[in-house]
Amino acid sequence: MLRKMLRALLLSGVAVFLASFVACSKDPAPADTSTSSGFASSSSGTSNGGTSNGGTTSSTTSTGGTSGNPVPSADVVVSNETVDVDGVSRIYKLVVPKTYDAAKKYPLIIAMHGDDQNAEGFVTFSKLDVAAGKEAVMAFTDQSLDLETAFDDNPDQKMVPAIIEAVKGKRSIDAAKIWGFGYSKGAFQVGELLCRKKGIFNAVAVHAGGAPQERNAEGGVECPNADTVPMFVTQGANDGNIGSEFYAQSFAEIAGCDAFGARAKASPDICQKFNGCPNNLSMFYCVVPGQGHYPIYDNAAAHSLAWFKTL
Repeated sequence: MLRKMLRALLLSGVAVFLASFVACSKDPAPADTSTSSGFASSSSGTSNGGTSNGGTTSSTTSTGGTSGNPVPSADVVVSNETVDVDGVSRIYKLVVPKTYDAAKKYPLIIAMHGDDQNAEGFVTFSKLDVAAGKEAVMAFTDQSLDLETAFDDNPDQKMVPAIIEAVKGKRSIDAAKIWGFGYSKGAFQVGELLCRKKGIFNAVAVHAGGAPQERNAEGGVECPNADTVPMFVTQGANDGNIGSEFYAQSFAEIAGCDAFGARAKASPDICQKFNGCPNNLSMFYCVVPGQGHYPIYDNAAAHSLAWFKTL
């Protein structure tokens, strides 16, 4: 009963969810970085990826940039990579620390962009190249946009585990630290993956996104294959209809956290942590003052990385 009352309150804030989702699906595109390369310590359409996946079939690295476009951090090397998904070559950007040491195990961050964006521009737009460039290997997916088709028939979603396996074959990866990072539609897609396929991510940080769209009879998220992992969810204070609080609350409920959805202050100070989660599961919801939907907030990457490192 308590969960139903809480859900009703949350759903009242998601009444215009579909309208806001449409708005979210047209995120302005960050500037491309062409063929260029690049943590702060503190506590869908239908398979849209098929039309622009013709990238190179081998890795091409660079540390320079095209004049006028953002240049990735000097701490990283960026390469163009491809992976086969159902017989189609899908591109992604692989970002590796310049000081990469094959004798070490590195976290792998899977970074997923919003609509009207791409992997190349998202490297610098996300600021992950700066925040995690010395510490993690990163793979930036390209055009993983289909939120609706079932996983087994959805190459936009199947490309994510395919990329993970491909990167594991190329670099020394800590299999216990596969971290998802999503912005806008990328954040929506991370949630869909958590609902549809267990074992992809060990933890996720999602920004300016909403909960999976399937609903059960009570109005809650329909998530029969839910993967319960630590979650760091943020929303701009001026991005009120995107549904990020419902996103966080839904997965906290699935995880078995406090029935009232009670939360306690956490670090950074824009965040709260859900109470009563089993095994002290780290489930965060954060509101960024003065922030709208676009662009991603300045400290999204740094805050995400600092949180990941507490796990």
